[in-house]
Amino acid sequence: MIIYVGNIAYSMNEDELAQVFESFGAVVSAKVIRFKDSGKSKGYGFVEMENNDEAEAAIEAVNGSEIGGRTLRVSEANAREERDDNSRREPRKRYQNNDNRSRSGSNNNNYRNAKPKRPRKQYDDDEDE
Repeated sequence: MIIYVGNIAYSMNEDELAQVFESFGAVVSAKVIRFKDSGKSKGYGFVEMENNDEAEAAIEAVNGSEIGGRTLRVSEANAREERDDNSRREPRKRYQNNDNRSRSGSNNNNYRNAKPKRPRKQYDDDEDE
């Protein structure tokens, strides 16, 4: 069974994650999910255990426990979505007409060429008195 472990400490590595679950049974693998560009932890990971009964016992025991100053969220992992040959989701369309223009119909470069607004003059009503 594959177990999702959320809200883990950003400093936790795979060995430390596996140690949390080894007291409940045999751990096949442990993986901390990291950003591709920086290598920093995203704060969650997955643990695979051989025996389903041991995995369920581990989920019950570890869920809500505090490790590294953070309360862990532990559950059975959801099935992974199947993708076609490294395909990604369809990009979000900004406007219904999908003509790659802004709503006003301009070329959308106006904000780049605009001059900054001058601050408004402040008037004191108290000077008249």
